Amino acid sequence: MSARQKMTMRAVLQRNRAEKNPDGNPYVSDWRTIDSNLSCWVWDEPNHTRFGTPVIIEACRPMMIVPVATDITIDDRIESVTDRLGNPLYGTMRIDGVARQKTHLEVRLYNAT
Repeated sequence: MSARQKMTMRAVLQRNRAEKNPDGNPYVSDWRTIDSNLSCWVWDEPNHTRFGTPVIIEACRPMMIVPVATDITIDDRIESVTDRLGNPLYGTMRIDGVARQKTHLEVRLYNAT
């Protein structure tokens, strides 16, 4: 199965359009939707820490793949992710990193709480 075929989920991608003060910091967040139907696939990737022989899993980190042409940066956020029927799967998440692969972008996420 290709990466594009796996992208059966839909995400709402938002960008902060707040004006910045002279120090370069935004006054107040102004999140606006830039894509309300972004094709994606999200899964929980375990973070491994090795202490001796056994591997201890600290926590799971959400990961996402999106089409390679997607305009997405670490300053954006994912407002929600739904399955193909519109059922909610994930809430608001911030973007920790974006890596370009040959057929898709791989996005590392974290909860926005």
